[in-house]
Amino acid sequence: MLTQTSKTNTKHIIGTAGTQAILDAISDTGRSVGTVSIGGINLSNVQRVLYQSRAPRKELDGVAIVSAIIAADDPKAAAAEFVKRIATPPPFVRAPAAPQIREVAALQEEVPKIVQKVVQAHPLVHNMINFVVANFVANVALSM
Repeated sequence: MLTQTSKTNTKHIIGTAGTQAILDAISDTGRSVGTVSIGGINLSNVQRVLYQSRAPRKELDGVAIVSAIIAADDPKAAAAEFVKRIATPPPFVRAPAAPQIREVAALQEEVPKIVQKVVQAHPLVHNMINFVVANFVANVALSM
């Protein structure tokens, strides 16, 4: 996965982007394949590794952590902290990402629902426009 100090051959590190590509390819097969990432994962990057490795339809089933636990002063506490961080969303993620719509027909089905939510919410609209379309934009904003 990532560069690690316990290995000398670090020429073929795939990182989170490579892991994501593999997970995407696995999901395209339609088969259920368990996946675990190993190498260079520690407390400072485990949440990022899990988050950035996700493919649209498949995510890692786990991480294999050796050195970061074995080398810790208190391996039991280190393992407990890994469990906590793996179960907690990373601090840079505000909310779970909504599933992406990949097909045009499915996206078109969502448009009326989104427009209806906008109508119900009556959002404050601030328009920065040129004078050519000023009347048109004003009428659209007022119709909401």
